[in-house]
Amino acid sequence: MAFNILVKDDRITLKLSGNVDLSETNDIKLAIAEEPKAGFKHLVINGEALEYIDSSGVALMLFTKKLAADQNLIFEVEALSENAQKVINLAGLAGILKIKNVPKIDAETSPKSEKVEDLSLDFALDDLFNEPAEGDKNKDPIKINPGSF
Repeated sequence: MAFNILVKDDRITLKLSGNVDLSETNDIKLAIAEEPKAGFKHLVINGEALEYIDSSGVALMLFTKKLAADQNLIFEVEALSENAQKVINLAGLAGILKIKNVPKIDAETSPKSEKVEDLSLDFALDDLFNEPAEGDKNKDPIKINPGSF
């Protein structure tokens, strides 16, 4: 089972784990929709144990957010796995879901990006039509002269 519903104090927590995809989301929606909400203040999603989530899992999160709003509950996503966070970011929903504990990448351990050369078409065409600098004359043996084609 890819989910558990935990009830404690004034919080209902939907704990997602493993794979949450189309085969699971309908059952999860039904379970969270049928959970009594009287007397609660928070509806929370915890996805720190998610291994995989597809678009139906993202839709489940949005469904849960709407359900919380309809019931006048405070909605939050308290944690997501790195894989789930990537999917949410790609969907452009990180700001809407307001995830509390986002996995952080340590700046010192992340690979340093090397200087990337601008390979846009305008830059490449400018290089073809402009005279090379004195030291670069032998680096590019192919030259296109305006009007040569």
